[in-house]
Amino acid sequence: MIFRFTLVVVAILLANLTEWTNAVALDATCSATSDCTPTYSECTGATGAQTCKCATGYNKQGADCKADLGSTCTLTTDCDTTTHPNSECTGTSGSKTCTCKSGYTKQGTACKANLGTTCTLTTDCDTTTHPNSECTGTSGSKTCTCKSGYTKQGTACKANLGSACTTTTDCDTVTTTDAVCDLNAASKICAVGFDGNCSGDKSTKCPTSATCVSNKCACSTGYIATTTKLCSKSGAEGLVKAMSMLIMVTILIAGKMF
Repeated sequence: MIFRFTLVVVAILLANLTEWTNAVALDATCSATSDCTPTYSECTGATGAQTCKCATGYNKQGADCKADLGSTCTLTTDCDTTTHPNSECTGTSGSKTCTCKSGYTKQGTACKANLGTTCTLTTDCDTTTHPNSECTGTSGSKTCTCKSGYTKQGTACKANLGSACTTTTDCDTVTTTDAVCDLNAASKICAVGFDGNCSGDKSTKCPTSATCVSNKCACSTGYIATTTKLCSKSGAEGLVKAMSMLIMVTILIAGKMF
């Protein structure tokens, strides 16, 4: 009985010895992927010079292969939280992948912080979605917020009056309902549109070619309001210029003919 038990133990030890002999770490020589010890590793390279490497979508971290964003995982510990500290393993069983945590958005190959989310530097913030955001606050409690001159409205940083814009949708029309992007200005900024309320400290915030009259933005003489609440040269003035140009051209042609 003791002899049979001894034989079983020896057989188990021999089996384990074989397994241990075939166990191959990252960057060590191998002959087949089954030789490689780390999960998510594979045996690659030219015949006779194969080594264990992390599979595509996984990064070497110490002696392990850690999942990049979008790669398969089982637990968050499988994710490359060294490269992507704000990533985690999410999804349904059998189809989990490493993704950005709540409060962070994937931009390129990184997890960037949304407005109100913890950060260390402005480069941690999602300035692609929120170009006018930055990392502010005291050390240890910094968050991504809107830059000076911009106000958080919903999930976006909207430009205050006098701040840069590209279109009216960039402007904070919640705080100033009459705000428009002054496309006629040398440097496009948000202003109070034609007929908008310019009372108080908004008296100098009317668009180009407009002034504040009786607390309302009015177009200057020779200018008329457009459908976008800006002021452009009146049609009459434009017609006079066109006629003047036509007369000059006619005189030049006549001079060449005679």
